[in-house]
Amino acid sequence: MTKESDERKEFGGRLRAIRMKREMTYLVMSSVLGVSVPTIMRYERGLAYPSIPTLKIMSRRLGISVDELLGITEGTSTPPGQPRAPQDT
Repeated sequence: MTKESDERKEFGGRLRAIRMKREMTYLVMSSVLGVSVPTIMRYERGLAYPSIPTLKIMSRRLGISVDELLGITEGTSTPPGQPRAPQDT
């Protein structure tokens, strides 16, 4: 198994955990993110990665940072619809 496929599987696991925690079906998640159900399933199984624009949409619509989606940081999510605190850059 390659490092890239491991990273895709880890991303998929994080996305699935978010979906399950929020009690979202594949259909609801696909509607929220604007992608098809098979695409969500491929992400969760580690068969595909979302594009950068799609990651940004996921971040905004799920109220979670791109860093958290990618596993760079943990615990920075905010409920959807609530503004995030400004980040130092």
